[in-house]
Amino acid sequence: MIYEVKKDDIIMLIDDTVFFAEQPKAFKTMFREQEDPDNPGYAEFDDYRAYLTELDRILFSPVKQNL
Repeated sequence: MIYEVKKDDIIMLIDDTVFFAEQPKAFKTMFREQEDPDNPGYAEFDDYRAYLTELDRILFSPVKQNL
């Protein structure tokens, strides 16, 4: 599935069927910058939480917005 991942004014289309190592360099950099130091492999963006699995896959979970 393709996810529209946003962080501030940056928007990227990320395919979760592609291994993390093969994702665009800009996304990998953004993931590492947002990665929680107390929870490696977890990063939060404006609209999704992303989890990097041991199998080098990215799992996305939507961030709930207060309405």
